[in-house]
Amino acid sequence: MLKKLATAGAYAQFIAGSLFLGTAVSLVLYICVRNQKKRCLYFRKTVRSFCRYFVRYCRLAGVFKTSVAKEKELNELRGSVVIANHPSLVDYVILISCMNPNTTTIFKQSLKKGFMKFVLRGLDYIGNDSDIEDINKHLEDNANLLIFPEGSRTKTLPLKFSRGAAQIAIRNKMPVYKIFIRCDTPGYLQHRFFSDSMTDSTPQFYIVPLGTENITDELYSNAAGISARRLTKKLETDYNEKLNEI
Repeated sequence: MLKKLATAGAYAQFIAGSLFLGTAVSLVLYICVRNQKKRCLYFRKTVRSFCRYFVRYCRLAGVFKTSVAKEKELNELRGSVVIANHPSLVDYVILISCMNPNTTTIFKQSLKKGFMKFVLRGLDYIGNDSDIEDINKHLEDNANLLIFPEGSRTKTLPLKFSRGAAQIAIRNKMPVYKIFIRCDTPGYLQHRFFSDSMTDSTPQFYIVPLGTENITDELYSNAAGISARRLTKKLETDYNEKLNEI
């Protein structure tokens, strides 16, 4: 019962916090900061602070815990396509809480139909229907691009990735920084906040960087479609091998 109450408290705070950020905070920044890029960066820093608070609350309330390897390296990361598998609803929140605020991400258009639309507007993230020119504009100033290449939360194994992350990395000759996310309670927060897999013990998420995949001259010189397929296959193999170790 206490676990459900703590989880309900976390869920309520996330919704209320998102609405507050997307309305009151956005309005104050719009009035006080006229430069759009600076306003976006300040808003991202505020959202990161809220994500850190949310993760800390969940840890203290026993909703879930996190263990982040190489957190300093994540925070200092610049100019990379960052990919991660997507086992739960809170993956984005955990990652953003420990990454540099100059990080953009690609989101599903369906998110703009809910309460998150107010936050997305201020973050200036990229819709998944954007063209490559629009994406490239968001990668200026040595920004990171966070992508979940499965396109949605993990549904079946082995993992299957779309080629979007590989195509962007090759076009812009950006390194691919790989992050593996594992939860020690399978299925937890995969489909809904009040998960059927909720237990008396506190689930723990492990965030483990798997290293960097650099775009070699050979890969860059090949036809874009062939290179993207090869790189995507390599990334899928790395993640599925990691899953097989568990």
